[in-house]
Amino acid sequence: MSSARILLVFLAFLAVGKGQGEDCSVFPIDPVVKLGSDIQIFFSPSQDSQCQNISLHDWSHLYWELNDEEIPRDLYNFSSTVYSVLIRNVSGTWTVTFKVKLDGRDLILGGTDIKAGLLPEKPSNIYCITIFLESFTCYWDPGKDTLPDTSYTVFREVDGETDNCTAITNECTFDNENVYIIWYQKISVRAENVLGTVMSDSVGFDLLTTVKINPPEYVVVEPMRNNVLRVTWRRPRKPKHFKHLPLKCEVESLESTSNTTARYLCYKTQPETVCDIEHVKPCLNYTVSVRCALEDGTHWSEWSERRTVLSLLDVRLVKLDLWRKMEAPDAKGNRKVLLMWKGMQPPDACSALQGYQMTITPGDGHPQTLFFNLSEWRTWTVLGKEAHRISIIAYTSNDTSPGDTLTIPAVGAELPSVAGAQASPHDNQIRISWNNSHIPVQKYVIDWSTDGETYDWHATNSTSFSLTGELEPFKCYSIAVTPLYEDEAGREVTLQTYLEEGVPGQIQKVEVLDVQDDAATIKWTAVPEQERRGCIRNYTVYYASETGLVLSDTVNASVFEYHLTRLRPSTKYTLYVLASTGKGGTNSSMSVFTTFQYGASFMKVALLCGGLGIVFMASIVISCFIMARKHLFPKLNIPSSIADLPFQHSPKASLNNLGHCPETIVKVFHVIEPLNLKCPELGCSFENTVVQPPGLDLSSGGKPTTDVPSATDDSATSLNEPGCPVLSADEQSADSTSYTEGAEERLLIPSSYVKHGESSPPNSSSGPAQEPATGPDQKVPRNPQQSIPGPAYVTVHMFTQTADCTRLL
Repeated sequence: MSSARILLVFLAFLAVGKGQGEDCSVFPIDPVVKLGSDIQIFFSPSQDSQCQNISLHDWSHLYWELNDEEIPRDLYNFSSTVYSVLIRNVSGTWTVTFKVKLDGRDLILGGTDIKAGLLPEKPSNIYCITIFLESFTCYWDPGKDTLPDTSYTVFREVDGETDNCTAITNECTFDNENVYIIWYQKISVRAENVLGTVMSDSVGFDLLTTVKINPPEYVVVEPMRNNVLRVTWRRPRKPKHFKHLPLKCEVESLESTSNTTARYLCYKTQPETVCDIEHVKPCLNYTVSVRCALEDGTHWSEWSERRTVLSLLDVRLVKLDLWRKMEAPDAKGNRKVLLMWKGMQPPDACSALQGYQMTITPGDGHPQTLFFNLSEWRTWTVLGKEAHRISIIAYTSNDTSPGDTLTIPAVGAELPSVAGAQASPHDNQIRISWNNSHIPVQKYVIDWSTDGETYDWHATNSTSFSLTGELEPFKCYSIAVTPLYEDEAGREVTLQTYLEEGVPGQIQKVEVLDVQDDAATIKWTAVPEQERRGCIRNYTVYYASETGLVLSDTVNASVFEYHLTRLRPSTKYTLYVLASTGKGGTNSSMSVFTTFQYGASFMKVALLCGGLGIVFMASIVISCFIMARKHLFPKLNIPSSIADLPFQHSPKASLNNLGHCPETIVKVFHVIEPLNLKCPELGCSFENTVVQPPGLDLSSGGKPTTDVPSATDDSATSLNEPGCPVLSADEQSADSTSYTEGAEERLLIPSSYVKHGESSPPNSSSGPAQEPATGPDQKVPRNPQQSIPGPAYVTVHMFTQTADCTRLL
């Protein structure tokens, strides 16, 4: 028989069986078994069922599956009427199916779900609550979850009578009509499911142990001085049966700023009860509620309505804490100091406190008083180099707080700092430790900040401290430890650490300045505070030419400028700056610059040499010009008076000098009228002057009137003319003796300088000289001992100031 025909026959049998209501399914149907047990599942059609024809098919095509996986065949059991499988160690909920393979298809013949569970546990911790004339409810502990649904029945026995209530949870409430005012009751609970049943122990209850009263009424909270809140309330009016019994009450207060809950027990027996909450913080809102129970009872009432009140401030109990942060002193020893204080929160409606008063007393004893309002908690001030004592108090209109005081030592007089200080993160905390001081210490103050502006601090007597709370990751914590020796503070030690460190952000700005031929200056800005993600350890400048290697230089985190050296002239460079933390670094954007061909020193030398060259060339040009002018335009040195003449103080020497030229002819001229006359043989000119030599009548056409030798005579030469023959000793002696009388006051000059009518100058020793004849026929007398014309005596009036002579002799 083919497989297709067998499939059709099998399906027909199933259809006939279903039509006749015959059972062809797997059983048991959805069984529940104990957790970890075994179960056997069957496929067994009824005696008259057509499903029995399944045996016509090959048994190898029949199989069982557990959760869609085939079960090993060694767990199968086949017979002519029953086909079964053994399921071991059942846990949870499993699905078992029976299948057949026909023509490559899997057909489901039947299936079932197996659930594993537990027997119900014995109920325990049974208790009941009685609310008179309202309800009676019992509670218990059901134990572990049994997986199968478990139902509970509560049995109550009162004076030999029993009643019950049922539930599927761990509480059960009896009907209102079954609320008894009976002093003793017995309770038991039965738990049952498909796997079994279990009964609890019977528990007896006294009536008072089951009673739960109503919440307190008329709760009032009143703030008092001395940091006290006074709470009053009335006990509940119901149930009336227990109004004479003592109560125990519990007060709960909730602090608004920290969400801290505190509870206070107050045992009161009076109808109106009072409870004081002590040690509350000043100027804070507190939320208060109350609940009560019978003194011997175990069940508390519900909480009363909540009341919120602002606590008062007792300024006498305010404890302020003063601290400071100082900057380094300047050249004069002045220090900028940040003063901070804490001890209470800035109040919203705490009108009793008016403000803070600070007193700064320097070493000279002249105090300064400052006042601050309640919202202020810090101030900057400048202190001199001497020691200062600073105190602060809080004040009201009629009272003040104890305050706090600290001393700032003089510059250079600070006591030693702590040794061995270190800080590190650990378990979401930052731990700080240091060595114990060999000098007695009152306490240590630890202050910290993440921005350098806002600080918190804590004082301790120990040599270690941990920062806890809401610490921020990727924030650099700057921590300082300062020892306090009696009234003076030692030097602080500053540490930097982090809770968790990350890669920093990018440097925003990089500049290249002062570029030279072999150097350049690099400046950059710090990584913004919110992007540092930890402590910046250092900055590294990377730079490289287009063909060179990448070079780098590293500086510490406080340096934002670096001078690059050893650069090559006329070269293009690229650079960037790397900011680094303990977790890595981030590069800035790239910058490009090109060095100069020549440096500043070379340019200075070049300019200096060029300037000197220009000065040198100018000097040469000026010198050449002066020399050319001197040769082309000789200057006549015209004396302005007799005193300026070269022969004034040495007339004999003048005669002697003339004596060197025995052939020298002295021409005598007389000024007769203004006339422009040139004397080229002397290189001079006289303006507006006419000179007439003796023996020459200019008016008669220039005919000679005397036998004076002419200028063109070979025997007549200029004074001091080169090549003059030297006179003999006899001639010099004759010349000297002939002019001995009155020669010291006279001057021998060329006769061309003789002014008309003044043939001889005055003589103090011998009187006026004889005036030579000026007639046209009179000849000039000659000294028979000399071969030169006779000398003439003239005055300075003969010289003109407008002469264009550059040389007289």
